[in-house]
Formats: sequence, structure tokens, C-alpha cells
Amino acid sequence: MNYRIKKLREEIKKRGLDALLVTSPPNRYYLLDIENSIEGVCLITKNNAYFLTDFLYFEEASRCNIGTGNWSIKLVQQRTNKGLEEILKYHNIRKLGIEPDYMSLSRYLDLKKIKKLKLLPVKNLVEALRIIKDRDEIRNIRRACALTTKGFSYILKIIKPGITEREIANKLDYFLKTYDDVAFSTIVASGVRSSFPHAMPSEKRLCCGDAVVMDFGVKYKGYHADFTRTIFIGKADKKKISLYSLILEAQKRAIDKIKDGMPCKKVDAQARSLIEKKGYGKYFGHSLGHGVGRNIHEKPHLGKENKSPLRENMVVTVEPAVYIPGRFGIRIEDTVLVKKNGCEILTDFPKNITEI
Repeated sequence: MNYRIKKLREEIKKRGLDALLVTSPPNRYYLLDIENSIEGVCLITKNNAYFLTDFLYFEEASRCNIGTGNWSIKLVQQRTNKGLEEILKYHNIRKLGIEPDYMSLSRYLDLKKIKKLKLLPVKNLVEALRIIKDRDEIRNIRRACALTTKGFSYILKIIKPGITEREIANKLDYFLKTYDDVAFSTIVASGVRSSFPHAMPSEKRLCCGDAVVMDFGVKYKGYHADFTRTIFIGKADKKKISLYSLILEAQKRAIDKIKDGMPCKKVDAQARSLIEKKGYGKYFGHSLGHGVGRNIHEKPHLGKENKSPLRENMVVTVEPAVYIPGRFGIRIEDTVLVKKNGCEILTDFPKNITEI
């Protein structure tokens, strides 16, 4: 989108740079406004925007409506900086901003050889623009969330005692991929494995009495959804019902706190304080949530140390949990859109106790 480049140029100017080399894949796709498939790098100068790619992607890039136009697409050898060097010299670039976390050592050393070129590491330049979503991004995330909850409705009809975690994940992934792609590796963890926050599906079969944590999402047009539900195989005992109710109430309190201007740490505190009050604080070892967009995990960070405020049109997850080692875990997660005076749950699906 042209306005994305315009905003980026304003930031480039503020930092005293002549140009910015964008090598981070999510940042590149955000600026180009394309899905995550075409490799290359972006060079943004004061008056020009270049996308440099190699033979494998050149034709595809040329046929895309990249960034709604106004991009120069250049064919280069990806393993060398020759084409990039020519453009830098043509525009007399002296101060080049680089993304240090997304640049190989070999590329950095090659660029260092260019005479009169100063490489200046910058962080969070594009990410700061990405943190607040525009109308098109919100539409794509909303669609990703709708497809995700559709997938949950589908998989609930298939789950039964005796099915393996891997069978559930495979069937769910196949269903989600009929719409676009999965947002990340689907998590299905049952029984004692449900206390592993990021357990990968195994050959374990679901048994009566198991808590089953399922964490998954759709990636739609490059934008992600994140969603977790915990269900029970057979009748859940009083301990599990009590803990599920606690996590649900913790999430509700946090979501009720979300609005424009609310510090992230205060949202986290709404859920964490309740869980701690009930004696389970040591079993809730991660932050309450994170931003979602081009990345499945991005800013803002809904953690107990983050004083920065939420802003309208940020998209975040709210995922309180308790993991009791050797017994079971429960997590409930939704993707939420921040609004001026509240928020909207994008992964809107009933959260009543589900026993199969």
C-alpha cells in the first residue's frame, strides 16, 4: 500500500537515513502487500521503492499487483549484492538502515565493502507501523478467525475416545488448508500431556477423563488467527471443572479491560491476579497474550512488565492458562480486536464446558 511506504519514509527521514533495506520476510510482505511466497529484499529510498528478487520469483513478482504499483522490480542474483550495490550507488546512498536480526553475516560483510556506505542497524521501524492494523488487514484477520472457528466446529464432530492426537491434528489441518493455510503447527495435547504448553501431537489415544488442549489457527492471505480451546473426554471431574471455570473467568476479566489506552500490564494483571489468588500463579508461566498479524507472534506483548498502552485497531490474543505437571493443563485463547471503548472477540465461539 502506498500509504505504508509514505509512513515508512517519514520514519526513515526522522532517523537520518538515506534508505532502508528490508530483509525481514513479514516486513517485506507487509510493504509489498502480498502473501508469503515471493523471496527477495526491499529497498526504500526517499523517492523510490525497489523489490529485488531472483530468477525463481521474478516473473511471479512482475505479475503481482505489488503494493498497488509504484514499485520497481529488479532481477538480481540473490547470492550476491551486485544489483543492490548498483542501485545504492545510483542514488548516492550513504546511510543505509538495515534490519540486524534478519541479515546474514555474508550479506553484511559484502555490504561493508561498499565504499562510503555506512550501515546503521535499526529495529522495529516497520514493526512499529505493523502494530496497528489497517482496514484491509483487519478484514483478512477477521476472515482467518471465522475460518478457524469453523474448523473447531468441524473437528468437534470427529473427536471421540480412542482417536489419536495426531489423527485429530491431521484431519483439522486438512480441513483448514482447504481455505488457505494453517497459521502454525497445530497443537493437540491430551491427558498428562495437556500440561505441556506447546506439545506437538503424538500417537497417544484419547481416553475418558482426559483434558484435551487444542491450539490452532488459519493463515488467510498472509494474516493469522490464534485460537485455543480445552475440552474433556467423558465426564470432567470437579477439579477440572473448577479450574476451567477459573481460567474462563480470568479471560473474561482481562477481555473486559481491553480498550484504547489501557496499559498491557494492567490487562495481564486482571487475569494473573485472579489465578494467583486461587493458588495457581506458579502454574501460569507465560504472558497473557501477544499481537497477531503478519506474524503469529508479534507486538504488542501482553505481559506483566509491559507498560505500553493498547491502541485502537491492534489485534491481540488473550490466553490465560494453568499447567499442572504430571496431571493436566487448561488454556482458553481468543483473538481480539482493540477498539476505542472496548474490544471485539474475533474468534467468537461458545466457551461452555464441552464433554465428549
